[in-house]
Amino acid sequence: MDAFHREIDKLDHLGVQVLLEGPPPVVTPSQELIRSAHRCIRPLRNSIGAREQFDAASRECADAAESVAEAGLAFTAEVRDFAEAARRVLDDESAVEPVQGAGHPAR
Repeated sequence: MDAFHREIDKLDHLGVQVLLEGPPPVVTPSQELIRSAHRCIRPLRNSIGAREQFDAASRECADAAESVAEAGLAFTAEVRDFAEAARRVLDDESAVEPVQGAGHPAR
């Protein structure tokens, strides 16, 4: 779980960077992606706890695994949405031009 939390911390940091510096079209998709990653924590933690407390074939483990799968599918959809938004922005060169006075040198 520690590694998972570290990766989410990285996402949080990158999300702040996108919020401050990124092109506006990717701000909302990046925030949704980060929220989705955070929503994965509880199902993952519950699944690990169920595996520690119950037999792997128990109903508790099956329910926990289903919750992880649902969260994973939702996260995958958010990654896909973010990747599509980022691809559109990269295809539109005017969307990635630095804004003068926003901490970037003018071209």
